[in-house]
Amino acid sequence: MNRSFLFFSFFFIGLTIKAQAVDTLYLTQKEFLKAVYDNHPLASQARLLSDFAKQQLRFTRGGLDPSIKGNYEAKNYKDSRYYEYFGTSLELPFWLGDLKAGFDQNSGSRISNDRFTVDGGVSYLGLSIPVLQGLVIDERRNAILQAKAFQSIAEAERIKLINKLLLSAAKDYWDWAFAYERLNLLSEAYGLAFFRFSAIRERAIQGDAAYVDTLEAYLQVQNFDVQLQQASVDFSNMGLMLSTYLWDSTGAPGQLLDGVLPTWDNSVAELPDTVDLNELMQFASLNHPELIKIEGKLEQLQFERKLAIEKFKPRLDLNYNLLFAGNSLPTQKEVRGFQWDRSAKFGLDYKIPIIFRAERAKYQLAKIKIQETEFERSQTNRQVLNNVETTFNELVNLFRISAIQTQIVANNLALREAEQRRFDNGESSLFIINVRDVTLVNSRIKLFELRAKYAKNLIALQWAAGRVQLD
Repeated sequence: MNRSFLFFSFFFIGLTIKAQAVDTLYLTQKEFLKAVYDNHPLASQARLLSDFAKQQLRFTRGGLDPSIKGNYEAKNYKDSRYYEYFGTSLELPFWLGDLKAGFDQNSGSRISNDRFTVDGGVSYLGLSIPVLQGLVIDERRNAILQAKAFQSIAEAERIKLINKLLLSAAKDYWDWAFAYERLNLLSEAYGLAFFRFSAIRERAIQGDAAYVDTLEAYLQVQNFDVQLQQASVDFSNMGLMLSTYLWDSTGAPGQLLDGVLPTWDNSVAELPDTVDLNELMQFASLNHPELIKIEGKLEQLQFERKLAIEKFKPRLDLNYNLLFAGNSLPTQKEVRGFQWDRSAKFGLDYKIPIIFRAERAKYQLAKIKIQETEFERSQTNRQVLNNVETTFNELVNLFRISAIQTQIVANNLALREAEQRRFDNGESSLFIINVRDVTLVNSRIKLFELRAKYAKNLIALQWAAGRVQLD
């Protein structure tokens, strides 16, 4: 019975994979996760969050961009020039107010006195600053500070999405590795059962064994054949599942290749004693993406609260403009002799709310949102730490029961070999031999299942703490 179950198509996209046997390539977890991190569309999409946050900050800083303005207006009626207004200015917003420099030239027979300028026009250099409300913070500065706080939120969301992707990829990798080991074990068991069936059939033909024993042996072959067929399909399907994570640098799916197999590297040999639970919990408290996002949200809300407090102050803006004749800058001598109170335009703008209903409501809303977010932070922090500890406890338990399962495999192997010797001496039956074989194969499969779970739990522990390492 010719079975070829050792050749399967798997995926290779230019990864640095080391050849460990002729015609066989082994893909480690580290290499696989590195390929996912570098080229998977979801990882690339997550990186866009940082770019989005940078552009958001850039957009808000546009409120401080300088600008040039100008206007011209004239009126003629029955050959009479009523007025002609011309003005241009350069406005430069800064953190506390606005600087303004410009030139005005107005003329005409019907021009109002307040808009009259001397021949040649008037240049001015002015300043507008808030004295009370808006001195500490205003809407423009609040928008910039909000965008800065959003940087950490976007970065935390990026880490969260990539960590989730790598966790999913690592779990599927170890499911693939387990499917491969299960296939190998069932292949070995099928080969042994078929060899035993052939030997018993020859003995029956020679009259040294009953023909009913050939039926017993063939039933064992059939049982392993059924399991082997399913294991082959499972291994192939897990390879297809793994292919969904593999992309090249151009964004195209990976190329199919034959002979790529998983390997059980040192990542599954890490003892729980080498994992520092306290260090992980401390790292999670400071760096878990969910907690960082909440901290960023709190920072934004604190700016909102600060702005709401600022609104309780009266609005009082000071405007001051130095006036110079003509359209050229003053000389140093003219500046020293300048009369600041006689050649200037200045004024005050003020607004004083009376009831403050809107201001009080906005402040209370900001305060409530801060309290809600602080409660959310406390609950999330507790959930994160509990998740780290429960995952660590599961890791320790998996290591212990894996050690017990290793002893079970050794004991089943010893029982099978002892039963084989008894059978060769005519002291046992084929039925008992078959039972020992099935028990041994199942215990070996269980051992690799536990090892795969342990490997998945190792990376799940890092994910619970808010990080997924590529090695």
